[in-house]
Amino acid sequence: MRTDRVGGDKFRFVDMALRGTNQENLSQIISGEKLSIELEYETFQELSGNIIAAVHFVDGFGNTKASFVTDEMGVKFDKIGKKGRLVLEIPRLLLRADSYAIRLFASLNSTRTENVLDTVENVAKLTVLQGDFWKSGKLNRGGNYGLMDAEFLIK
Repeated sequence: MRTDRVGGDKFRFVDMALRGTNQENLSQIISGEKLSIELEYETFQELSGNIIAAVHFVDGFGNTKASFVTDEMGVKFDKIGKKGRLVLEIPRLLLRADSYAIRLFASLNSTRTENVLDTVENVAKLTVLQGDFWKSGKLNRGGNYGLMDAEFLIK
């Protein structure tokens, strides 16, 4: 039994896979590459309403560095089966080289504490490696903070 879980009696994450461009399982990825996160779940009773799911990337100090939350992304999961899989597609992982823990979260209709269905800390560790993010021929520096598409211009 996990000690880092809250909830899980109505809805539960039961497995997670991190996949790269070729759908291979991975535990490390190059900064700026595509990442897919597959979340298997099961429900123990019929849930009426919108399931809000989230994946958080957390640094070694416990700080959330990136979050993907369905309601903020305009996604509604109001009809889910008893068992299934949710897939988060990240076209370019905009994190610098570092190690990140992954936290999973699910709630019903809102993210208020009383609506939490399942929260699991440290589901997996993902190591992000330096990459040529800007296609400049140079590797980006490590650090537990994000990257954004941008360019410098002289005007």
